[in-house]
Amino acid sequence: MRVFLTMIIAFSILSGCRTGKTDIPFEPVNPNAREEVYKLLDYLYSISGEKTLSGQHCYSKEINSFSDSVFAITEKHQVVWGADFSYNNLRLTMLQEAIEKHKQGNIITLMWHQRAPAYNIPEGISHVRYVMNEKEWKDLITPGTRIHQKWLNDIDEVAAGLKILQENKIPVLWRPYHEMNGTWFWWCDKKGEDGIIKLWKIMYDRFTNYHKLN
Repeated sequence: MRVFLTMIIAFSILSGCRTGKTDIPFEPVNPNAREEVYKLLDYLYSISGEKTLSGQHCYSKEINSFSDSVFAITEKHQVVWGADFSYNNLRLTMLQEAIEKHKQGNIITLMWHQRAPAYNIPEGISHVRYVMNEKEWKDLITPGTRIHQKWLNDIDEVAAGLKILQENKIPVLWRPYHEMNGTWFWWCDKKGEDGIIKLWKIMYDRFTNYHKLN
């Protein structure tokens, strides 16, 4: 679990205005990070090497089935609650549950199995596991292309959901494009400055500078 938490902190955009400094060893990349972001970071740094936080990922179709199962077995609730930024009418349900879980004291982490923003994907092939060719990837990271615009539309829809959490002062451990060192998702194994690094920077710029997610 310590390894998992280190990963999501290192690769997170925390959506959460800052009113005072804390003694955290590393400042967030975003200079406008909100007060709730600092409070969460301060807590995580304060327990580093001392405590382990347990967590459970839940799917939007069964929003609490796994966390409820853990409680039934252990009679203890996990402090970290996670879910996926789904694509359908379940998204609002997930966001509402995230708000409730935060009220109960949970730390919220959200992942996103984004569909490949490509065209003409053969029928029967998973849009998440589709392997983008070199030209498709180049178009993806190039503003003004059709594929980039399709990706941007997805990003803007997600931003609308993250804004709901920001309005409720909920800091989020946001972790899209997970397992990027693997080979099973369309964003996997994209090395170099024009690989996942470039896509991540474009995403950060859109969320932070355009949508003001702090």
